[in-house]
Amino acid sequence: MGAKIGLILSFLFVIVTFLFASDLMNLQIIYTNLDAVATTAGHLIIESGGITQEIVEFVNLRANATINCLEFCSPRFGDTYIYNVTTTYESIFMSKDPLTISITRSVVIGYYR
Repeated sequence: MGAKIGLILSFLFVIVTFLFASDLMNLQIIYTNLDAVATTAGHLIIESGGITQEIVEFVNLRANATINCLEFCSPRFGDTYIYNVTTTYESIFMSKDPLTISITRSVVIGYYR
C-alpha cells in the first residue's frame, strides 16, 4: 500500500516538474524570438530615423509584441535612440497572471557599417 502511494506521489512530482520545464522552454523560445525581432527592428530604426508604422507592424507580426521609444523620441543624426520591445506570456504553471517579457535596445541614428 505504501509503495502505491509513493508511486502516485512521484507521478505528481514528475508532472509538476514537466510543467515547470515546459514553461521555462517556452519562455526561452519567446525571449530568443523577441531578441531577434528587436535586433532587426534596430536596423530598421537606423535606416528610417525612428519608429515608423512599418516597424510597429513588423514587430507585431513577427513577435506579437509592441515597440516603444524610451528616450530621445525625436532623434537627430548621431543621437542614441533607446527603444523597448515587449510581449506577454500566459504561463502554464509558473504564474496565474501573464508574464511580461521585455527587451531594451539602443541604436545610433544614421550609423551604417
